Formats: sequence, C-alpha cells, structure tokens
Amino acid sequence: MFIISLKKLERSINYFNYFLSVISLFLASYHVAIEQGLIKELSSCQTNINDNLSKDILLKNLNSAKLNSCKEVNFKILGISLASINMLISLILTIFYYKIFIWIRKIA
Repeated sequence: MFIISLKKLERSINYFNYFLSVISLFLASYHVAIEQGLIKELSSCQTNINDNLSKDILLKNLNSAKLNSCKEVNFKILGISLASINMLISLILTIFYYKIFIWIRKIA
C-alpha cells in the first residue's frame, strides 16, 4: 500500500514539474517576444505620458522615478539577454520533463 501511494506521489510530482516548466517556458517566451518587438508591451511597461496631466504633476512624476521600457535589455551574457537564457533553459527543462513524463507512463 505504501509503495503504491509513493508511486502516485512521484507521478504527481512529475506532472507538477512538467506543468511548471510549460508555464515557465510560456512566460519566458512572452518576455523575449516583448524584447524583440514581436508583441506590444503592457501599458505598465510603456513610458508614454498621459496628455491630460498638468505641468506640475508631470514634473513631479518625472523627478520622482526613472521609467524604463520592458523592451530595454539591461544586462546580457555573451550577447544574449537574461530573458533569452531563461527561455532556453525553460525549453530544455520542458523537453526533459516531457521525456520523463512519457517514460513513466510507459513503465507504469
């Protein structure tokens, strides 16, 4: 009985790992697509200022914070952005967990 429940736990953990790796791959791919300009960035990432602001409010906003676009890559390793590296690692892990997922289904 304990061995059966341990196998179910192992299978559940593998499903969960595969599910998380797919979500990670999706989010990393989305970020890379924004960096490459394939997808329009969210309004929270844009640096456009609303035209309805008064001069005082605009000056206060400009002095209080530096606004960076989500498209700007601040750090690269060997010419590759960290979002791209994250996407590659997520892709490798997704393939790895998929292979484990298939292998476990064959032996079960």
